[in-house]
Amino acid sequence: DLKAVLDDYYHWLDSKNTDFSFPYSKVVSTELIGDSDDLRFDVKFLLRNIEGISLTDIFDIVEGIRVFTKDNEENEDNFSKWLYNLNEDTIKYVETGHVTAKGDINYVEIPKQDLLSFNEYGFDEYEGDRNEERETTITNYFRILKKIKDGKIIQLPAGCIIIAPARVYQSKIALIDEFFANNFYFSPDFIVLEPKEDNPYVEDIIEAFLLLKSKCVVNQLDKVSRIGKGGYPKLRKEDLKYVKIPYHCYASIKEKSKKEAVKSLIKKRKELFELIQQIRFD
Repeated sequence: DLKAVLDDYYHWLDSKNTDFSFPYSKVVSTELIGDSDDLRFDVKFLLRNIEGISLTDIFDIVEGIRVFTKDNEENEDNFSKWLYNLNEDTIKYVETGHVTAKGDINYVEIPKQDLLSFNEYGFDEYEGDRNEERETTITNYFRILKKIKDGKIIQLPAGCIIIAPARVYQSKIALIDEFFANNFYFSPDFIVLEPKEDNPYVEDIIEAFLLLKSKCVVNQLDKVSRIGKGGYPKLRKEDLKYVKIPYHCYASIKEKSKKEAVKSLIKKRKELFELIQQIRFD
């Protein structure tokens, strides 16, 4: 009960020993996970699935392609060089909050001129085009501009899957096809997974996406999440090795109807984007 848990907790504080075993409640763990020193007092973590196929046996954790590196010690302005060579008039930037539970991807569109002006004037003097059509506040827009200038902008390969790590139980997981790989930039805050070429569990990227979006897998991801700075759970890449996928999860990803639904989603989001662009420039 709660009293037993608290007794164990206070006993552990007095012992100052991370390997202390709890004699009273037997439900509190001091197990260290990942490479950090974060301590888990998490019943959810103890109740995670310990049998099944390891997530890291199916997926590789991949890094996005850095658009440019942050300025080096010689003060080489890599951001300005990237802007100078940028062919697009606008860039489409995706943060973790832009992914929906349905797997849709929203974005903020940033004119190249805004980036150039922000690079020259910074926060204080830059006014920018305060267009009310932008789906973000000016303060948040400045935050994104600074984030990009600091090098927090990547491109992703086609055939990967992105996971928004905060509150992973919301299932903000999306598939990146060639259309998004070729036309969008992303925040490096995403966890990016790619199915291993030689894995025997998923036949293609759509099955991989369905597997990660399934309730049983999202539930396991949530169980290994840690409490972040804001007091909400956040998934870390280094903790994915603790995720075991129950065998029964694989049955649903083979259903033809579900695979066709994902293909339809991919097609419709491309058509919607093209329609929005047509309306904007007509």
